[in-house]
Amino acid sequence: MESFDQGIARSEFPELERVLPNGKRVVYLDNAATSLMPVQVAEFLKDFYLTHKANVHRGSHFLSNEATDMYEQSRQVVARFINADAEEIAFVKNATEALNIAAFGLKRVGFENVLLSIMEHHSNIVPWQLHGFALHYVGLKGFELNLSTFDELLEKIEEMSMNDKGVVAITHVSNVLGVINPVEKLFARAKRKGFVTVLDCAQSAPHLKLDVKSLKADIIAFSGHKMLGPSVGVLYCNKKLDLQPLLGGGSMIKLVTKNKSEWNDKPLRFEAGTPPIAEAIALSKAIEFLKNIGLQNIHKHDKELTKHAIDSLSSIKGLNLLLSKNNYSSIVSFELQSKLNIHAHDVAEFLSSKGICIRAGHHCAMPLHEYLKIPATARASFYFYNNVEDVNALTQALKQCVKFFKH
Repeated sequence: MESFDQGIARSEFPELERVLPNGKRVVYLDNAATSLMPVQVAEFLKDFYLTHKANVHRGSHFLSNEATDMYEQSRQVVARFINADAEEIAFVKNATEALNIAAFGLKRVGFENVLLSIMEHHSNIVPWQLHGFALHYVGLKGFELNLSTFDELLEKIEEMSMNDKGVVAITHVSNVLGVINPVEKLFARAKRKGFVTVLDCAQSAPHLKLDVKSLKADIIAFSGHKMLGPSVGVLYCNKKLDLQPLLGGGSMIKLVTKNKSEWNDKPLRFEAGTPPIAEAIALSKAIEFLKNIGLQNIHKHDKELTKHAIDSLSSIKGLNLLLSKNNYSSIVSFELQSKLNIHAHDVAEFLSSKGICIRAGHHCAMPLHEYLKIPATARASFYFYNNVEDVNALTQALKQCVKFFKH
């Protein structure tokens, strides 16, 4: 695929054209939290609400039928995006809800043990805690997963389990370390032992080509708002897996009596009540935008820009990078506290005064920060609309930040 024209791509994001009252231009480097939305996706949302708004599945009038057709067509677009079948795609509130459905549903059918990594987002820790799983954590070797520990824990859980082989739930890309985990190899090992595999793709879906079959994932979760779309989540559940629903109500049932209910088929059993209709449909428009640019182009751009950021930030004395320099995505986390005693929140506020948007804190990964013995980090995260000028602005502002706080 030919490389994309970044100038044309950037023109779809008016926020990048903003100039603040102090004359600074907006440099948006908080894409791991949420991406910007292109004009054409925002315009679709406006058009849907003004000319197509109706509920789906339950109506017999033409507006409802029209909305239902658009909604189900979007399901097919999302399915093709990850090489799945449409019946395996459920639209939910966000990736967090998808992971909660996974934990609740697997607990209901008797699973007891889950293998996680220490780099998991809270969304892939708290649901397993909430539903009473025994949690087993893979640690790090440097800033990557300790693969030998992974194998040891698989063996341990297999020996412990009586009625099941356990669950492996891993993030595809760490939202702090930016490392791309070798999930194909890890899940292949887990599947050979009969484990159910769950993959958090919140950070990978916007940047990497996903194929649920080659990934060997039974369940995956990702969010539209991190990939140019609105706030909507996607749950992929392998059609062979009998996962129980988390929420009860309308649409997710076949039959309701006074004393019992019969669940609908997947994916509708996971879509209780009125779903995020416009958001789910708009996600297909965001996916079309990404496909036009090309996921391979995005990944190549990410690698090159992140490499430039690593080289540039490494020149700042006292700045400590927390990442694998060989296996990274589009996230660069760093700290200035240990050597310069500058808290990450102070760094973020200083950069904000320069028009630069980054994230600071524990990034919903408190166990990882505790493991690393670091209270907080600053995080810059890039997307295809970011450029070398953005990275240079970040580097220059950080040098000014160090001078400011040292004096």
